[in-house]
Amino acid sequence: MRLILVRHGETKGNAKNIAQGHIHGTLTRKGTKQIKLLAEELKKYKIGAIYSSDLGRTVKTTGSIAKYHKGIKITYTKKLRERNMGIYENKHMKFVVADREGSKIPRHRWRPEKGESQEDIQKRIIKFLEKVKKKHKNDTILFVAHGLVNRVIIHTLMKKPLRNVHKMNQENTCINILNSTKNGNFRARLINYTGHLK
Repeated sequence: MRLILVRHGETKGNAKNIAQGHIHGTLTRKGTKQIKLLAEELKKYKIGAIYSSDLGRTVKTTGSIAKYHKGIKITYTKKLRERNMGIYENKHMKFVVADREGSKIPRHRWRPEKGESQEDIQKRIIKFLEKVKKKHKNDTILFVAHGLVNRVIIHTLMKKPLRNVHKMNQENTCINILNSTKNGNFRARLINYTGHLK
């Protein structure tokens, strides 16, 4: 299986460094341009199925991509949603950072009140990933998701520790490509590719 994993276009929340979490978000003009360029880049791939977060910013991004892949089944799922930021949703990231650093809890285990930790995200997506791998063993599959969720997916599939998740960049509309090997593991062909934006 080949997994193409992309992030949504820039939102007003991204531009202001707001913790969006499960808020739908609104694309900026820059974000709208980004998803058009992303769609142009992805039209060269023969995609077997599309799985997208059901949040507005990803749905909009998916719609732009799908124009070049007529008849492809699109599944919108809560499993690919961004991290639930709990009490910090729609608040500046500085409050998140202050709480996390003040807690002294390891970054991947810290959980905002009423929200999710990175470990919680991993638990949320593991069964989903297994189902997709079994269903699409020989297909090229597209996931349209979010920055942190993408990082967790990549680290999970490549069996890397979550404590290093924050070291991986995921720019708006970046492209990641992971190929499965004969033993069921995954190798990265592209990580955080943004050449289509230049």
